[in-house]
Amino acid sequence: MLTWFSMDLRFLMMISYCFSLQCETLGSSIGNFANFSQSLEIANDFYADINPFQKVNSKYFYIERSRALNWFEALHKCRELGSDLVNFRNDRELDAVIPELSKKRCYWLSINNFSEKSQYISITNGRPPSFARWGRGEPNNLKNKEHCGQLVAFNRNTFYYNDNQCIRRCYYICETKLPSQTNVVIW
Repeated sequence: MLTWFSMDLRFLMMISYCFSLQCETLGSSIGNFANFSQSLEIANDFYADINPFQKVNSKYFYIERSRALNWFEALHKCRELGSDLVNFRNDRELDAVIPELSKKRCYWLSINNFSEKSQYISITNGRPPSFARWGRGEPNNLKNKEHCGQLVAFNRNTFYYNDNQCIRRCYYICETKLPSQTNVVIW
């Protein structure tokens, strides 16, 4: 029988360590770990499948390239993937992702001004963004209808933040941290 289950990596390390102690006690030839640090090395050898995310620097991003959605749908899709719409922390993070983007498209960000019309808040953490590269004159809330943040290439050159109507269709970028779970197969 094949059984799939997910577990926290710390739990996996603990099982690995306990297994090593049992193997030493029984004199098993299956495995004989000398100490806990070897168990840690083995746990570090387990790689979680990050698909469809790609690693850029220390974070994992998913860039939707085939289907444009409104802001709410994009947020929902990211949450289905166990992630959030992107909330760039600094220029370095944004600049690392830019080569993966099409300059002809817009991409939804995690920020909106639903709670306070004059201040953008990240849906990810409920705080104003620590970094925002707004385009000149943005956010401008054109016709009092623009409440969601997007990333666009002005003059098809440099990407900047822009506010736009949340019902407009854009592609989107999801972000997540290092996966904290991995799948283990027991048979």
